[in-house]
Amino acid sequence: MKLSSIVQGSLLLVIGSCAAFSPSSPVASRSVARTVSNNVAALRSGSNPLEVVDDESNAFEAYSVTDPNQGLATKDTVVGTGEAAKTGDVITVAYAGRLMSNGKQFDAGAGFSFKLGEGRVMPGWEQGISGMRVGGKRTLRIPPGLAYGERGASDVIPPNSHLEFDCELKGIASNPIEATLQQLNWQKERVITFALLLILLAASPTLPAFTIPNPF
Repeated sequence: MKLSSIVQGSLLLVIGSCAAFSPSSPVASRSVARTVSNNVAALRSGSNPLEVVDDESNAFEAYSVTDPNQGLATKDTVVGTGEAAKTGDVITVAYAGRLMSNGKQFDAGAGFSFKLGEGRVMPGWEQGISGMRVGGKRTLRIPPGLAYGERGASDVIPPNSHLEFDCELKGIASNPIEATLQQLNWQKERVITFALLLILLAASPTLPAFTIPNPF
């Protein structure tokens, strides 16, 4: 294989790894940041689905998993100082999600990028993350109607589950390419190490064959 092909392949792998969820995630193939069809419909039918949710500590602490009319509740733990996320922005979010019923974490990611306002994520994310500022950290408590509803997700998220997410807004970009470049910059040490490893392997064709572990 030519060196240039190896380097190109490594960059594609790195970019894909940065933009994807954690490979160890039990629901990586059905990530919580992807919307099922009924949630897309719920988001798009709202009169103003992207209005900024007020941070009301009382509502957050009083959140009830038994209330069928429970709405989204948010709490800012760190107020960011950067640009505020708005419809049309490509944003990158680090997150950890858990079930409110037992506190079990079901997914986490160091950097997931998506365009805000296109229904690519669950309505609870669209509404809860909108208005966050870069560098900010916010906890979302999301009722089933704004998450996976009666369907759940695989065998990891049961039907009618209330979810809690710790989110950090890492960056805002105008397009997916810019978002990827931002992620490469944040993870440049790992990117450089992985690229050098591939270059060394390409320069030593006599090395025995083995599988290269994905460092991401």
